Amino acid sequence: MNFWASKLDRFLYFLIGLLFIVALGLTIMSWLEICTEACAEVHFYKYYGFDFELVGFFFFVAVTIMHFVSAKINWLAYIVGLMVAGAIGSEINFILVQKFVIQQWCPVCLAIAAVIGAIGILIIYRFLYRFFILDQPITWGKFMKAIAKILGSSAVLVAAYIISFYGVFKPEQSFAAGLEGQDVPYFGNQNSAVEVYYITDWFCPACKRFDPELESIYPRIMAKARLFFVDYPIHPETMNYIPYNLSFMLKDKKQYLKARKALTKLAKTTKTPTTAQVQTAVKPYGVTYEALNFADINDGIKFQEGIVKTFKVKQTPTVVVANRKKLKAKKLTGKSLTPKNIMRAIEDISSN
Repeated sequence: MNFWASKLDRFLYFLIGLLFIVALGLTIMSWLEICTEACAEVHFYKYYGFDFELVGFFFFVAVTIMHFVSAKINWLAYIVGLMVAGAIGSEINFILVQKFVIQQWCPVCLAIAAVIGAIGILIIYRFLYRFFILDQPITWGKFMKAIAKILGSSAVLVAAYIISFYGVFKPEQSFAAGLEGQDVPYFGNQNSAVEVYYITDWFCPACKRFDPELESIYPRIMAKARLFFVDYPIHPETMNYIPYNLSFMLKDKKQYLKARKALTKLAKTTKTPTTAQVQTAVKPYGVTYEALNFADINDGIKFQEGIVKTFKVKQTPTVVVANRKKLKAKKLTGKSLTPKNIMRAIEDISSN
């Protein structure tokens, strides 16, 4: 078939190419987070651990190049069709995740999905136009090849949906998955899928005011969830306390809450505690400070930084309640941060 034989065929070809470029532009917009606040929650989610934008960027670059080369290498048009079918299958799942899991719409994501849908419609129309109008006469062999292509594209669409269904998740929901045994930085019900991250700064006045309120519900939290204490050093001096805090979390779990209270009192008197001062502060509770090696301290800091970055925490105190199995999470800050709301979030995250 002569590619330049039909004006309509050429028009459809260039229109599809233009839409691929538009989709690439929208993907870059999403990557740069040039979007409304409604997109923020969607950015928490990953595709098999990768950012959607990264996967989309390479996909659209590849499919755009292949589409324009297909004018010279005709069989590439079918490969492009298969890729678009796969993208449609994935987008169906992404839309369902926004609807039923995130319960919030990302305008840029929906625009990308709409463009991919439009491309799919145009590819189907172009395929039918070429088959019924340009490929005359229609033989039994041509008919069977067309059916095979349609079935192949449908199979790819379904397979892509299934692959996407199992590959879309929130990293923080499984951040603590696999952390078992004694030397792990959490307290409470180790069999629970619910995790509560209490994110504070040792020199944050609001944290000091909220500490007694949260302390009153520690037993209730730990009966239903895993409780993590995460240091977010908004004040640089907090870095001086992180090694001690990590040590007590890992080495003195049974007495940690008492040691934490002792560190809180010590932070009121000095910003640069010495090992001797720390040991004196915790001695009444029968706790002995045991220094961690630098590798353990580094791992602990990375873990805490990962929680802060993943949930995009901007202030302290913040409490995040997450269910790593159900792709659900709630972040509580400011006036919404109350013991009642924390317990309510745990119940909601556990049951929904």
